[in-house]
Amino acid sequence: MDVYAWKDRESGVYVIEAPQRLEGETAVAFRSKVKSIVDEGHYCLVIDLKDTVYMDSSGLGAMVSRIATTRSNGGDIRLANLNPFIQELIQVTNLNRVFQIFDSTEAAIASFGDKARKKQTEENTVSSNVVTHP
Repeated sequence: MDVYAWKDRESGVYVIEAPQRLEGETAVAFRSKVKSIVDEGHYCLVIDLKDTVYMDSSGLGAMVSRIATTRSNGGDIRLANLNPFIQELIQVTNLNRVFQIFDSTEAAIASFGDKARKKQTEENTVSSNVVTHP
């Protein structure tokens, strides 16, 4: 199962679109996508749950799997477009205390301000200062 993700050009924030059912094998693929984006050095993420109608504990685990890494690197993972079932699940599990939740993907992206872009600029500056020897 492919998980679709895209980078907002203006902000540098990555948006990961959660599948309709975030459970079992789809949760494994989703966790892998989150891990690969974070491992590439992108720490400002939005999980878009607009299509997600069901989620189990493996789906919840996939969403929180890299939150400590993102936060320790100046970023965060934020949620957008939760339907009533997913909203209730997040509240019952107290993950509403962990995640910032937004009504739209655009609002979640905007909540980062310039944080993602500044982080990329800092990394590019460090990279450009590296001298390689033949």
